[in-house]
Amino acid sequence: MGFAIDLCESESPDTISTTPYILAAILEDSFNIVICQQLLGTTIQICISSYQILSSLAVLEGIGILTFAIYVFVLSSTIFTYCYIGECLIEESTNLCDALYHCDWYELSTIDVKSIYICMIRARKPLQLTCAKFCVVSLRTFTDTLIEYFRQFKNFEV
Repeated sequence: MGFAIDLCESESPDTISTTPYILAAILEDSFNIVICQQLLGTTIQICISSYQILSSLAVLEGIGILTFAIYVFVLSSTIFTYCYIGECLIEESTNLCDALYHCDWYELSTIDVKSIYICMIRARKPLQLTCAKFCVVSLRTFTDTLIEYFRQFKNFEV
């Protein structure tokens, strides 16, 4: 909640209403294709590495299994990092409404109170990072993907 509280304490309501949303729009427009390429490439690498792990299980190569398991863990951690950053953006944007409510709005002019109210209405829809505007990058997406991955991995036979 740090970003929202800092905005509430240091800037006017008009600046509060535009700054985070403009920054999030720039971030989304600049990085949605890059995030998609990164996540798709990492997913393909995980699939290939998982196939290598299954092949190593058939031959019982212990060092190969360990190497590929560590590699899949590192790849999964990069996907987790992207999803965590997306989740932080969603969390901060939803906390903005609470931060606006808890600042001293009752001491402001009527115009500023109306601006804060408009900001609170806008803050109900969270800011999000997407993967090429196809799906939201969040921890929920990460866990859903991980669950589906393990479900497919369990059913796979060499």
